[in-house]
Amino acid sequence: MIDIATINALMVWKVKNPQWNQNTNHKRRLFLEELGLALVSHLLDFRSKNSKFFNTNILNALAIVGYPASKNDPAEANENPTQPKRKRCSICERSTDKKTSIQCFSCSSFVCSDHSVKRVFCINCSK
Repeated sequence: MIDIATINALMVWKVKNPQWNQNTNHKRRLFLEELGLALVSHLLDFRSKNSKFFNTNILNALAIVGYPASKNDPAEANENPTQPKRKRCSICERSTDKKTSIQCFSCSSFVCSDHSVKRVFCINCSK
């Protein structure tokens, strides 16, 4: 079924672009290569930017296709201020030791899901 769809796409492409690869005998193969690369190019771009745990074979394959992996330094990851801090809930007893990254909207105290309402206010500020 995919094969028929690609043949139909090739026919439409040839009608719209009659000058495309006019001097070659393997137009279908070239079209399939370009179509496949066009369909996965955004995924390859995403994977090359998020290549934290890839082995060398995958990194080499991405580089061959034209998507070299960006190097992520571990030092830069620790300095990233967008990572949410996790602290103990300010309302829970210390013995429960509930860690959370949710902060109250008005007083910025850390609150767990049991002590917060939908808009992320602690119980004291929501009253």
